[in-house]
Amino acid sequence: MSNPIGNDAQSVQDEEDREGELLCLKIKAQLEDLFSSSHLAEDGFLLKHVQKNKQGYVSLKLLTCLKKIKVLTTDWYMTLAGAAYSEILEVSDDCTKVKRKETLPEWLLCSPTSKFLLVWNISVEWWKNEGGPEHPSLYERILQKFSAHGNVTSLWILHPGEELPKELKCYAKRHNKLGQGLVCGGEV
Repeated sequence: MSNPIGNDAQSVQDEEDREGELLCLKIKAQLEDLFSSSHLAEDGFLLKHVQKNKQGYVSLKLLTCLKKIKVLTTDWYMTLAGAAYSEILEVSDDCTKVKRKETLPEWLLCSPTSKFLLVWNISVEWWKNEGGPEHPSLYERILQKFSAHGNVTSLWILHPGEELPKELKCYAKRHNKLGQGLVCGGEV
């Protein structure tokens, strides 16, 4: 004779297991998206944390606080469970961090983790009209234009032919005319 109460309890348990597995799969999908090259290229905050650890690990607790995960769970153990489902992510031995199995592409490793504004091929006439690099209004004008995008933390002004700083060299590979004209760059 079967126990109807036991069957109901088993059905409830099975349903909870299915819901838990579905949640883990949703978390896995979000984690994989967060660690994708395309997302990291846009998310300086997460990229900074990936770059901070020599092996590329990021804390599961930190990941659980990100909006895309927080809407699914606030329990970092659930984030761990979701990461464990992934074939492209790796959980640390102590089960507190996660990283990509595939190394970051070189272009992403040299990407700045803050917003970066870059202007090149500024006309020589514009430069001369501003009075050259010693003229304070040039810097003020550039800072004013860049500050519309946030607080400017650094600014470079390079003359044609000057060697590009290492922070700009990775962009020169993608934009081969970079450095041929007057260059302004700033971190925001």
